[in-house]
Amino acid sequence: MHGLYTKVWKREHLAEVPEYVPEAVKAEILDVMKTLNQYYGEDRDVDGDLGGYLAVFPEPYQKADYEALLDRYHLSRQEPEYAEFLCKKGRVLWIEELFLCGSDYHLIVIRPAVLETEIKNNNTTGGSNDV
Repeated sequence: MHGLYTKVWKREHLAEVPEYVPEAVKAEILDVMKTLNQYYGEDRDVDGDLGGYLAVFPEPYQKADYEALLDRYHLSRQEPEYAEFLCKKGRVLWIEELFLCGSDYHLIVIRPAVLETEIKNNNTTGGSNDV
């Protein structure tokens, strides 16, 4: 756990993702992690080299913590390259957002949302049914 979210870029970091995170979300985390490592290397300095990482927020999380992470990279929550609905578990919707922090550095945020209106307001697409 990196502060208030789990920072993932290596296979061993998957063990730090909370158990309640749905398997569909964990599968997406693994897929994105493999892609980043294929192109940028698993042993990269994630804060100093190219590539980026995944930030997995817990359920629940503080909106201020999410915004602080985006502020660190001078990003706005209204400006993801894409946002995708991954799955729904009960009343919780899981969202993936890709932010480009530079020409070759990515911040991928995986986070839960309870209100379906948040999904509609962010123009997300895709996803699957309840898991």
